[in-house]
Amino acid sequence: SHQKLSDDAAECFNDPIKWDKSGNLAPDDIEICYDPLIMSGGRYDLKASATLDDKKLDTGKEAVILCRMGARYRSFCSNLARTYFIEPSVEMEKNYGVLTQVFLACKKIIQPQSKISKIYETALGTIKRANRSLLPHFVGCGFGMGLEFREKNLVLNQKNHQQLKSGMVLNFSIGFKDLKDRKSGKPYAMQIADTYLVTSEEADGHKLLTVVRRGWENVAFRGNGDEDEDEDEELDTKQQAATLSHYERRRQNREKEERATREAAVREKEMRQLAKRKQEELLRRLAKDGVQDNFNEEKKFDYSKINSYKSVSDFPSQARPNQLYVDIRKETILVPIFKQLVPFHISTIRTVSKQEEGGNLILRLNFATPNMKFKSRNDYIHAVPQNKHFIQELTFKAPAGHHDNLERSYFGIQELRKRVKNRIKEKEDKRSIVVQKELRVLRGGGAKLRDLSVRPPLTRRKSTGVLEAHQNGLRFSSHRDGIKIDIIYENIKHAVFQKADNMSTEVRMHFELVNPIMAGKKKTNFFQFYVEVVQSSQDLGHGSRWHDRDGVLEEQEEKRRKRRYNKLFFDFKNRVSQISEKFSKDRDMKIEYEEPFKQIAFKGVPGKEQVSIIPTQNLLIALDDKPPFVLTIDEVDLAVMERCRFGLREFDITFVFKDFSKAPLSISAIPKKKLDSIKNWLRTLNILHYERRDAVNWKKLMNTIREDLKLFAENGGWLGYFDPQNDDDESDEEDPA
Repeated sequence: SHQKLSDDAAECFNDPIKWDKSGNLAPDDIEICYDPLIMSGGRYDLKASATLDDKKLDTGKEAVILCRMGARYRSFCSNLARTYFIEPSVEMEKNYGVLTQVFLACKKIIQPQSKISKIYETALGTIKRANRSLLPHFVGCGFGMGLEFREKNLVLNQKNHQQLKSGMVLNFSIGFKDLKDRKSGKPYAMQIADTYLVTSEEADGHKLLTVVRRGWENVAFRGNGDEDEDEDEELDTKQQAATLSHYERRRQNREKEERATREAAVREKEMRQLAKRKQEELLRRLAKDGVQDNFNEEKKFDYSKINSYKSVSDFPSQARPNQLYVDIRKETILVPIFKQLVPFHISTIRTVSKQEEGGNLILRLNFATPNMKFKSRNDYIHAVPQNKHFIQELTFKAPAGHHDNLERSYFGIQELRKRVKNRIKEKEDKRSIVVQKELRVLRGGGAKLRDLSVRPPLTRRKSTGVLEAHQNGLRFSSHRDGIKIDIIYENIKHAVFQKADNMSTEVRMHFELVNPIMAGKKKTNFFQFYVEVVQSSQDLGHGSRWHDRDGVLEEQEEKRRKRRYNKLFFDFKNRVSQISEKFSKDRDMKIEYEEPFKQIAFKGVPGKEQVSIIPTQNLLIALDDKPPFVLTIDEVDLAVMERCRFGLREFDITFVFKDFSKAPLSISAIPKKKLDSIKNWLRTLNILHYERRDAVNWKKLMNTIREDLKLFAENGGWLGYFDPQNDDDESDEEDPA
């Protein structure tokens, strides 16, 4: 019975030597806070004031057993709760998965300086994304504890705006009450509770004090089938076990297939509803803002601005009538045509090439002409007159022994083209830069991080300096290189803190910017400050370092450096959040740092090399990539998983932005085993997603959509291209456009 199990558990407190392996726990040090609670059979009370009954323990099919226990160690309280399932239904497993997601999401908020109300808000937000129908059943999120089991002023609810402080102890408890299985109609409830110490000494900001596993595989138990008690059974024990095992496997496979079919149907229904909502949003946006028809609008330029010389008298005196001459100052090439020098601005030259034929050197100049296709069209290419006569190509040949002029001209043209290209790019970068506000320096100095490296590099060599927090922004300065970079808080779009662990040899602080700023002579939309805590290279000539004393000492030093720098960056992160909130007129300008969820990380190729891609609360990041890969989830309109066919070990995923003027972003070579976890992740974020057997021609598809955005919205939006029930699905798989 429940009472008997409770008495047995309470008896353990009288003789801790039986279960305390260390032998350091004295009987006088520990006592129970309340009688251990065992609940089953449909009667569940998730309140802290719940009482015990004497009913029999329910161990039948779809039984749910809730266990809760509180203990005092030297007068300080702790609490623990777990829920166990016997032959659970699919619905029970799914709801427990939601409870686990809420637990993991809220756990990240438990750290010094976090508001208590944010824990509750995070729980509600996670439930809304995962399964909104569970909101009325939610019970949480616990309370603070210490010498008193329940601190009345530290209840973890939405109305409590106090900040957590280092040294606080929390009973973090969440659960779902008054649930009823749809298939069997059996009532049940579930609860998870753990005791956490809020501390700044840990990189996560908290320490778990009740280490008991809570994963589904640890709390769910399934039987091996009903035993046949007929004594006249002809099969012996081994044959019976084999038969039961065979039928059990068939039953489990059948249940697995049915569960997968039901989940696929539910997911398809959700995606259709989500696609219709997006279609309605797009139609409302078009009705409000009008149809954007300038996706491919070409930039106009006044080609009359290109004027190398006012008259022939301005030609350089060094130029000869029968030779090519490169005028660096005027950015012009003087070409001899019929013994007359004709000027061509360097921007009108499309390509220049040279080759040797039979001892002769041949130099070819290809010019930009109207209606010519280019990979990148700059101002000068647009400057080509559309209503004038033009020269498409000029060829010059010099015999052996007279190559000097053509050789010199070839390298001069190449160098001049490079200079002009860099100058145009730098000019465009500066023109697109938004001027930041002036940094307000914090008197007495704010939080600092020293000996940091920075990406992108600000000089040709590696720059190290100090990052300091001020009233309205951050300043990175390097006295050795004479560098000073200011980053205003208002210009920070996302801030990411990534600690060093087994997956990373660096501890990083990454800032994604709203508007790009200049880093040296180039503009950048991100800054990444980091410290290498582990050597990225290792001497392979002396074998493994694990078998010698020096290697062990080196490993211990690396672990010490990791802990030290993780704590330094963690403390700096918290100080930046405090300073930004304190001196900001708008309280919403507080810098909130994203932290990676490495449990659902996956490998992929967003750029040129395979990296580990990690989701955060609002981003998808790969900070190891060059340049760092950062995708804002709120900007994504659609995700399509391509090449999801039998026999392939990898697939690709493409993200389409809500801003259709942006090109879709693809991540390739993702392991096939990560497909289900990625779909579940996209589902929790309410991102519309589809699977395709073949790759999609995104360039052609997006051009078709941009040509008539209103027609795209009226024809069903993405449902018109990717709906699995579409009759034309077979023809669309090869090329949806």
